[in-house]
Amino acid sequence: MALKSAAAGEGRGQTLQLTKYLVLIRSRWLLILLFVLICVGGAVVEIGRIPRAYVATAQVFVTTSDVKDASGLFSGNQFAQSRVQTYVSVVTSPTITAPVRDSLSLSLSDGQLAKEITADAPLNKTLVNIHVRDSSASRAAQIANGVASQFIVVVKDIETQKTATTNAAAESVLKLTVIHPASAPTAPVAPQKKLILLVGFFGGLFLGLLAVVLRERLNTRLRSPLDVGAISTLPLLGAIPIDRRAKSRPNAFQFDDASPRSEAFRLLRTNLRFVDVDRPPKVIAITSPVGGEGKTAVALNLAVSLAEVGLSVCLVEADLRQPVLAQLLELDGEIGLTSLLSASAPIDESFQYLDEGLSVVTSGPLPRNPSELLDAKHLRPVLALLSEQFDYVVLDASSLLPVVDGVEVVSAADATVLVVRAGETSHEKFRRCIDATRQVGGAVVGVVMNRSPGLERIVRARGATAARTHIDDVHPAPVTVTARLPKTNARSGGRRRNSQGRRRAYDAASAQATVVSTGERSVVEHVPHGDESGRSTDPWLLGE
Repeated sequence: MALKSAAAGEGRGQTLQLTKYLVLIRSRWLLILLFVLICVGGAVVEIGRIPRAYVATAQVFVTTSDVKDASGLFSGNQFAQSRVQTYVSVVTSPTITAPVRDSLSLSLSDGQLAKEITADAPLNKTLVNIHVRDSSASRAAQIANGVASQFIVVVKDIETQKTATTNAAAESVLKLTVIHPASAPTAPVAPQKKLILLVGFFGGLFLGLLAVVLRERLNTRLRSPLDVGAISTLPLLGAIPIDRRAKSRPNAFQFDDASPRSEAFRLLRTNLRFVDVDRPPKVIAITSPVGGEGKTAVALNLAVSLAEVGLSVCLVEADLRQPVLAQLLELDGEIGLTSLLSASAPIDESFQYLDEGLSVVTSGPLPRNPSELLDAKHLRPVLALLSEQFDYVVLDASSLLPVVDGVEVVSAADATVLVVRAGETSHEKFRRCIDATRQVGGAVVGVVMNRSPGLERIVRARGATAARTHIDDVHPAPVTVTARLPKTNARSGGRRRNSQGRRRAYDAASAQATVVSTGERSVVEHVPHGDESGRSTDPWLLGE
């Protein structure tokens, strides 16, 4: 079973890697196209630079003279074959090139003319092929025929001289005949345009793909949702698209509850509720490797999206070094979590309320020793009280790597969600955060990629347009800051009764969810928000 599980995990990893590179190639197609165009352009330049060349061929047949019987024919053929192999080198000798140059009035030296001439003799045959390569088709044919004629003359003279040493009336033993005179070629043999263009195209394609792969291999940052699955088994719970207004509008639901960001947080809410169907976590810590990766915005919008469906939620600012929640929401920061941990204020006075069942506990006065104050033995009793009072407690924890505060918080939570920023979080920091959480007994249930590239267009096309026709029972009005109220009012029966319709509608929709396995945990692939809402919750929001 262990071997099967390992093999299955390896297979999933290979599939993710292949999918990652396919998506990468599609996203970097302009870079690949640039390499192809450059190489094809270079091929065109090379074609223009290479001079045209034509090849003309003349063929000479060699045999012995005065053959009278079969045995003489055989021996003569053997003799001719041995002579042919010897005389091939004579074709480019000055005894041939000089007369040809003079007869055709060529403005070439003997050496230049010899470079244009090649000859070969097929094995076991008495043939000599004379090839001439020249920039002019007609001149190539003239030179080939001239060389063939002069070749016959020279060979005849050599053979006659050899025979004359033993016989005064000797004649040449070999007889040479031009059987295929050269004709002017109709097409050049160079440049080979198709071959050069194909080499340029495939060479550019190879270099482009190599550049994309090398760029990816040398890059050590998480840049897309697929990178998360490629280096870990954690499910991707959400991918938040880039929104230039996010800095000035941290609450994605306040001004436009049908925006791509708000849709992404709704999908995060649904996926998070189904990471463990049997024992759903109530206390959820939101953290990140380092600061500036958007964990506070994710914590805030997750809390708002949970409250949107009628759940009672308490958002706790557990970052006691750089708290920003009170400033973002314009709340009182003089009382909060530090007041609860130090028992300097009763729990009833530590809450501040947002509309639709969302309560906030700010950081409170900043202590000198945050890590000691956030020790699990102090934090766990407070979280236990809060989890009894609320359906969900969302903790905005400090970053994990710079200090130990975040580790203390995640050790006291039921589940931890790790927020990474596309193009910023490195693979090393990502792995270190997972290891640090597990070492203290924390459970990282999934990852949220903030500022994920390429998702805003998809969300707008598939979800945002239809989402504008939602029903109020499922999607209430945007959350707004209200006056500070006693805790008992937030838990009053009137408020709970107002949210029952929304909660029932959400529970009914959630019952229709299809749960799929991603890595080691279950994640919702598609959950409608209501039969009449038309709101998109496609997995496209996850970039999968």
